[in-house]
Amino acid sequence: MTDVSGISINLKGSNIPVLCGNCHVQVHCRVVTSGEGAQFGCTACGFWCDQDKAIAMLKEYTASEARLHGNRMARKVVGKSTGTEGQAAQAKRVQPSIGIRV
Repeated sequence: MTDVSGISINLKGSNIPVLCGNCHVQVHCRVVTSGEGAQFGCTACGFWCDQDKAIAMLKEYTASEARLHGNRMARKVVGKSTGTEGQAAQAKRVQPSIGIRV
């Protein structure tokens, strides 16, 4: 196996590291020489998965964060327009094994 540099996402010109949702260490990619393909995971806690699972977890985490951000914004708008605190329902926070810390 060969370890490759840490994984990051380029967002508006800034490289944001993808961090392990368990221990918050940067996620790495390793190439498995036995023909199984690349694996993505954490060298600190030992959680590794294939590319499809890693992408699915990132999508789930991103959608969850977008819902939370939308709920916060709605709460602010409702609170300002009615003079009371907004009562928007907050989405259940999912803790993925691989997450993005911004």
